[in-house]
Amino acid sequence: MTPASPQWPHLAQPEWHRVRQAMLAMGEADCRTRPGFLSRVLGRKAHADERDAAAPLDVFVCRSRRGRPTPQSVVDALMADGFSKDQLAAIALLAL
Repeated sequence: MTPASPQWPHLAQPEWHRVRQAMLAMGEADCRTRPGFLSRVLGRKAHADERDAAAPLDVFVCRSRRGRPTPQSVVDALMADGFSKDQLAAIALLAL
């Protein structure tokens, strides 16, 4: 038995463009589950779950990469920023 392929949302070209821009902005996000000892000692930036609410896309992508549920407040913030549910579904699939 083969695993089911993901259901890609149906988005218009401008919607896909916004998804692409969001993923490019994320780049290689630091999605560690927790900062390591040296990071804490040297004061390097915190991982996405510890960043402030100004970075809901970071939290969304990192939690999607780890297969963890995203808090509704993060989804609400992204939707208030103009993302649709289908765009968020596409970002979650691309984050894997």
